[in-house]
Amino acid sequence: MDEDTKQSIIDAEHLKLLRWGYFFSGAMTVFFSLFGLAYAAMGFMFVNFPVPDGQNPPPEWFGLIFGIVGTVMAVLMWVLAAAKFRVAKALRERTMRRVSTQHLTPLSETRAWCSPSTRC
Repeated sequence: MDEDTKQSIIDAEHLKLLRWGYFFSGAMTVFFSLFGLAYAAMGFMFVNFPVPDGQNPPPEWFGLIFGIVGTVMAVLMWVLAAAKFRVAKALRERTMRRVSTQHLTPLSETRAWCSPSTRC
């Protein structure tokens, strides 16, 4: 077995492990998004459930802040988990595309200190 074949086998195993790592990380992100839903539920309870007699209820804005922060936190974590699952799928299919730095920085060719013979 030549060196290139060995390296391609090792690279394939590393990609498989990386893929499983993204699945695990995405699952943990979904699990921890439940904390955001718990905050949203607490905000809902602060606003809608009655307070026992003789006690002052918390202000309504307090429950709204809990609900909004919890909902935003849960949605952002779901988006992050979806992105992690997408990366895991792309690793399996090996279809991930690289983003060229020239697309990110369109003025990179106009730098005064760059010449055509040097890399910037």
